Amino acid sequence: MKLNDLRRRGAGALSATLGLDPREASLEAQILLCRAIQQPRSWLAGHDRDPLSPEQAAAFDALLQRRLRGEPVACILGEREFYSLNFKVTPAVLIPRPETELLVELALERIPPDRSCRVLDLGTGSGAVAISHPIYSSLRTQSVPGHGLG
Repeated sequence: MKLNDLRRRGAGALSATLGLDPREASLEAQILLCRAIQQPRSWLAGHDRDPLSPEQAAAFDALLQRRLRGEPVACILGEREFYSLNFKVTPAVLIPRPETELLVELALERIPPDRSCRVLDLGTGSGAVAISHPIYSSLRTQSVPGHGLG
C-alpha cells in the first residue's frame, strides 16, 4: 500500500468515527503516518506514492486505533508544540491548546519589555505558559532575525 492511500484511509476512518472535519482528519492522519514512518511532514509531500513496509503499515494502524478510541494526538505522540517549543505530554497533563498561545501574546503586550514581573501559572499542566512567557519576554528586548520579535 502507498503512503497516500494509507493516509486517505486513515483520514476517512477519523472523519467517520470521530466526526472530524475532513481537513482536520487528513492532518491528523498525516501526523500519525509521519510518526509511524519516522519522517517529517515535509518529507511526506515528496514521497506520498512510496510503498510502505508491512511494519510501517502496522505501526500506523496501531497509532490510528489509539486515535479512533478517542486518545488525543498529543498523548499518542507524547508531545505538543506550543509557541514553537515542544512540551512533553502524558495523559496526566493538560494539553497546551492554541487558544492558550493567545494568553501568552496578551500578557506580552501588557507587560512593558523593560520591566520585570511575576507571573503565576496556577493549575499548570505541561508548564507551557510558565516556560514560554519568560522565553518570549526576553526575546522581545533582543533582535531575533526571522521571528518578528524585538
